[in-house]
Amino acid sequence: MVTRDEAVRLARAWFSSGQPLADDAELGVHEFDLGYVIWVVVPAPPPGQIPAQVGGVRVVVDGTTGEISSWPMLPVTYVADQYRLTQAAKQRFPADVYADITAAGWFPGRDVSASVRAWLDRTGLERELPIFDAAWKALAEFGQLTIPQRGPGGRPGGGFPTTFYPARYAPTTEEILDLSHELGIPLFPIAGHEDGPSHIVINERGRVFLLHDVGEFFIADTFDEAVAWMVRGWDTPPIDLYDDRWR
Repeated sequence: MVTRDEAVRLARAWFSSGQPLADDAELGVHEFDLGYVIWVVVPAPPPGQIPAQVGGVRVVVDGTTGEISSWPMLPVTYVADQYRLTQAAKQRFPADVYADITAAGWFPGRDVSASVRAWLDRTGLERELPIFDAAWKALAEFGQLTIPQRGPGGRPGGGFPTTFYPARYAPTTEEILDLSHELGIPLFPIAGHEDGPSHIVINERGRVFLLHDVGEFFIADTFDEAVAWMVRGWDTPPIDLYDDRWR
């Protein structure tokens, strides 16, 4: 474990690498469960004078590894909360998937639920397809993002991108309703997939499926696994919904 003194030493070296830092410069420290938020304390200017320095950065020193990351000069409790969310997200998704979805605009704690609600109200989609918790959570977190997919050999952008709703219009529902009735499970559309094009739908358990022109396929047992598929594509042959292996 990294002690407070070690964290201060690491942070002082980090700050000194960017610009000269006086040996007696004061560093503020906020300790939390995953490490330390540290910043250079800038003395308040005399009344009526402009501060000599505006802005700046805070760093987080990880309490286990000593790894340093830089953050905006926001309230220390907010920085600590965001660091917790980031670390949890890195456990949630594989490193390559995490990198691609953050590049696409996703970030831990993202919430566009207001846009989702406005879309549902405007389109009236819920009159035909009532939304449920798993669908709401997926849309609130990833709504309106386009996730590029890798092609053969992991070529960036070489596959078929996925674009999450809400969109200008609601998707057509006939095919989704037919499959829902056939399988006996509620389904809700969360995204359009460029291949086909096709629907990506989710059920109440969080399982995700692809409704394509050539058939209906099982993507993943969980939404997070489905996000990995959106980035990586098929690494094994898809499972047709009329193949009992997915059940």
